[in-house]
Amino acid sequence: MKRTLALGFLLLTFVAGAAAQEEAPVNPDTPNTIKQLRQEAERDRSQAERKEREARDYRQLADDARRDAQRTNDPTYKALSLKDAERRDAEAKLLEAEAELLRRRAQEKDERADRLQRALDMANRPKPQPSPSGSPGNSTGVAIGSTSPTPQTRPITAADLVGVWDATGYMCDQPIPVEVIKITAIGNKLTAVKVTGDPCVPAGEITWEGDISGGVITGRWRGTFGPGQPINWVDGVSLRVVDRNTLEGSVGGSTTIRRQKKSNQDTSASRWKLIETIQLPIDGTSITSRTILKQNGNFRIRVSGMAVIGGSGDLLTDAEYGVSRANTNPLNHCYDAQGGTDLGVAIGGVDITSKTKAPNWGSYNKDHVYLTNLIGAGTPIILSYHDCDHSDNRGFLTVEIFSEEFLSSHSFARRSMKTSA
Repeated sequence: MKRTLALGFLLLTFVAGAAAQEEAPVNPDTPNTIKQLRQEAERDRSQAERKEREARDYRQLADDARRDAQRTNDPTYKALSLKDAERRDAEAKLLEAEAELLRRRAQEKDERADRLQRALDMANRPKPQPSPSGSPGNSTGVAIGSTSPTPQTRPITAADLVGVWDATGYMCDQPIPVEVIKITAIGNKLTAVKVTGDPCVPAGEITWEGDISGGVITGRWRGTFGPGQPINWVDGVSLRVVDRNTLEGSVGGSTTIRRQKKSNQDTSASRWKLIETIQLPIDGTSITSRTILKQNGNFRIRVSGMAVIGGSGDLLTDAEYGVSRANTNPLNHCYDAQGGTDLGVAIGGVDITSKTKAPNWGSYNKDHVYLTNLIGAGTPIILSYHDCDHSDNRGFLTVEIFSEEFLSSHSFARRSMKTSA
């Protein structure tokens, strides 16, 4: 109840701020007002980060409770565990909503400070002197024959960097060839989330965040001392914005980040809509989707990322193959034996140690992203990871469920115009 009231207060505060009248005229106190707004926006962002961390903790506790419920045969304990998971999910949802409102409030304050700063700059700009009487001139006071000012290139903002990027230079005991990340922006703050992960920081986790100023992104990154170790925040992100498609610098090491070409991204994005994302543990736990796949509907399943399938941490896995850290010698059966258990992600409620599974995710992909299409059966899907021994497995793979959208040519054209505006 207390958190619900707090959320209501935040919402009223944000609405009141958004509905404020136009800025008052510039006055001697305007510089102090700008400074105060910047400080309040930073405090709001700090509170939002704290609430997001708390929400992630609650989500983890909810996942732990659900795993307990799946592993027990005691119906009472199962019911209590599921109730606990539901309560912690609700807490996380409220915290996430509070964080979003705080970020929106911070953005509104930043935008107000920007407006005041522009008005202040305009008020302090020297007024043009009129041409002396009898000298060549025109009605604007600018001498005839003078050249016009050279147009200035608009600085790159955080919003210009939103999208899907390929990052090279990541390390997890050994170099990772390519990590796919998704960058989002709120105000001047950028947040990068892993689309494909590794055993140190899995897919779906924040990999770095920072503020952009003067063509440089500075902030902090997340890392571990090795697979299976706790993930910690570390100061030290420093990325130079080379252009709208290239970032260079340091994220815990020398890093180059390039925007994916549209042809490398999901070329059918206009046809497919993401409807659910699942973090699938590879310890043998089965996960049932919240989504019911409509009877005879067209769906696409995408699995990405890597996790550890060996106590030593030397052997990794993706949706279909086991592979060494050097990305060499992929195998798709236990002990590389054709009669062994077929490794990888299975769809359907089958024995997790059975010799065969479905689907087959196709040829080995060094970027560890795999796709398959499904026809809905009017039920959820059950996901599991197949292995002959799950006892030393750790980590998660990211499973995304897409539904097919059919757009009329008229609605597609309308959406295209909206995107290009």
